[in-house]
Amino acid sequence: MMNADQTLGELVVENPAAARIFQRHGLDYCCAGKRTLLEACEAERVDAEVVLGELEAARAEPRDLVRWSERPLEELVGHILDRYHGPLGPEIERLVALARQVERVHAGKPELPEGLADLLEEVLDAVRSHLDKEEKILFPLILGGRGQLAHMPVQ
Repeated sequence: MMNADQTLGELVVENPAAARIFQRHGLDYCCAGKRTLLEACEAERVDAEVVLGELEAARAEPRDLVRWSERPLEELVGHILDRYHGPLGPEIERLVALARQVERVHAGKPELPEGLADLLEEVLDAVRSHLDKEEKILFPLILGGRGQLAHMPVQ
């Protein structure tokens, strides 16, 4: 059970969805990750009970229980596009922005992960290229009933 006496860092490690919730409420879980949820909420004038409720709701969200092997391929491809492809680019872009912020705020400190933002931008380019190939080559093969030909694009 999560509680307001846990640190922001502990809560994010326990439930990565907490990062988005903290961002939405302006709670710094990076540099101020050692503050308790209660301390952080008081500092930002945010209701800790509301944040705890959102954290519990995120943790309790039902997981994907669909048996995809029993669903039509069109539905599976649509799910992959909506659930994974769609959010992936913006999520990596968010990570790049956070890395840039960390590099700016902690410039000159020996523990700074220099070059992380540049590396994440390279990852973003590679991911976009990969997703583009899936969307333009692999998925049309599968949806066209030629999934057996997908071996080469996948390889």
